[in-house]
Amino acid sequence: MFKLLKQKSGFTLLEVTLALTILSIGLGICLQLFSGSLQAVQKSEKYTDAVFLAQSKMEEWTLKDPLEEVAESGDFGSDYSDFSWHVEVSPYQYAEEPISGQVNNDSKVSINMMQIKVRVSWQEGEKEHGLELISLRTCLEKEAAFL
Repeated sequence: MFKLLKQKSGFTLLEVTLALTILSIGLGICLQLFSGSLQAVQKSEKYTDAVFLAQSKMEEWTLKDPLEEVAESGDFGSDYSDFSWHVEVSPYQYAEEPISGQVNNDSKVSINMMQIKVRVSWQEGEKEHGLELISLRTCLEKEAAFL
């Protein structure tokens, strides 16, 4: 009788339970990693959209002529309803005197720098995210010489 019991092959209930436990732990870890990577992709997509929108808004303001000191805010419409923008244009503060020079005998040119600051922000859950681009633009001011 003892010979028959020893010859039977198979897994015990304990071995099967242990194997299923290890398998379920491994599967749970894989699902968490997959979920985390999906969240990272979604966050990356939002940042990519924000950079694209900030660049387009920066180009819009860089091309304005004349560029004047202003602060404006708005949104990007229904296509990007999660995003809003804020633009500040202000004179750039030089460490030294601004550059100026004579063009000809009749006029004097002064080069002024304007700082353009574009901030794009969006809401993700209860947390607000944002990014900011800053650029400088030269503005020439011509003054007629007095006779």
